[in-house]
Amino acid sequence: MRFNGRSLTLSLEKSPILRLVTAGIFIALITFSLRELNSAAQSAPDYNAGSAGPEVIVEILTGESGSEIGRKLESLSVVKSSAAFFKVAVTDARARRIAPGEHRIETRIPAKTALEQLLDPARIPNLIVVRDGQRLTEISESIASFGISKIDLERSIKTASPPEIFKTKSIEGFLYPAQYSFNKNAKANEIISA
Repeated sequence: MRFNGRSLTLSLEKSPILRLVTAGIFIALITFSLRELNSAAQSAPDYNAGSAGPEVIVEILTGESGSEIGRKLESLSVVKSSAAFFKVAVTDARARRIAPGEHRIETRIPAKTALEQLLDPARIPNLIVVRDGQRLTEISESIASFGISKIDLERSIKTASPPEIFKTKSIEGFLYPAQYSFNKNAKANEIISA
């Protein structure tokens, strides 16, 4: 502090003590804020392991976010709170690989277990897996095991056509390798066109 004849001024640039006090207050505010955010995230109610209930079918739509999935799981009593699932989903990079479609999930389970079950392909009913290098006949057998009649399947394959640029009539080689989950009432043409 100094008196220059007209006013009393306080200069941060010239007072190391004032700079230290300001920095200390700033650090304390940041620390307090982070602690509050962390405790709020940790306080999300969650079920204990070993308390699982009956299975339900959860339909995950293409493009649903972790918070949307969490709300859906909470509404079906899969997880105790959507916040608990969201916390697990944002800290686990695998959550981005949750496949759209129907999933068989136990109810009243911890959020971490719910994520594990959503990632388990064995819990996806009506799953068709197209592997790299599979022939159309192999893929057709897999689709037929889904409950589609062979006549409907053959008709859908014949009417499906690849982009004109390729100048071929067969869809052989155009079925993208991936896991596809369909509604149990899906028709052959819906499956082939996916």
